Amino acid sequence: MQSSYRKFFLITFGWNENVVLSLIPKYAIKSGDVFMLLLPSGPQDPRTERALKTLDNYFSMHLHDVKLVKERVPLTTFFETILYILGKIIAAAKEFDKVFVNVSGGMRILVLATFSAALIARSFYPGKIEFTELEVEAKPEPITLPPPPLSFPIFERGDKMEVSRKILEILEQRRTPASMDELLRITGKSRTTLSRYLSDLEQKGLIRSQQVGKRKLYEITETGRMYIEILRRYYE
Repeated sequence: MQSSYRKFFLITFGWNENVVLSLIPKYAIKSGDVFMLLLPSGPQDPRTERALKTLDNYFSMHLHDVKLVKERVPLTTFFETILYILGKIIAAAKEFDKVFVNVSGGMRILVLATFSAALIARSFYPGKIEFTELEVEAKPEPITLPPPPLSFPIFERGDKMEVSRKILEILEQRRTPASMDELLRITGKSRTTLSRYLSDLEQKGLIRSQQVGKRKLYEITETGRMYIEILRRYYE
């Protein structure tokens, strides 16, 4: 491995400094690598403060060329928390050769938001973002588990991507569900093609449909709203 190969570690941090220290020998930490600890904004648990002080001392003595960043994450809505962390991961993916995400500890909402954000980011940067093994506290020794192989549905670029995104944007802007005929007029696609794209979006949970008389109406889901916002910010 070349010395210029830089690694970035994003870690949801609770009060166990060993979650961070255990990564150092495992990933051959070198000068230029960065550790970012995700912490909830506001006052910290005294155990967290003690663990942070331990890490500060260790890094200053043994890893003075490795940066330790404490990132205070504002906890507003779950959606906004995911977007905030997603921004950190994508910025790191653009700068570093490899991004490692560890969600072994920390506040539950941060763990879930970081896990979700990392799944999304991996779809934008395949092969560049990885989860580290999960360390679960247990007696007499911690249990180490591999990360689950999940992903975020990104459509292939091309006609399907453009039409699917257009459908989501149309439904997002409407206050009432749209019929097939309305979507046909707006997209200009054939009924067969549009029906196939709508079915795919519904299977992914991005839209839902309901039968009203002889008409089938479509509306965007909350998942679809989040999806289209992520596409706007990070998939141009």
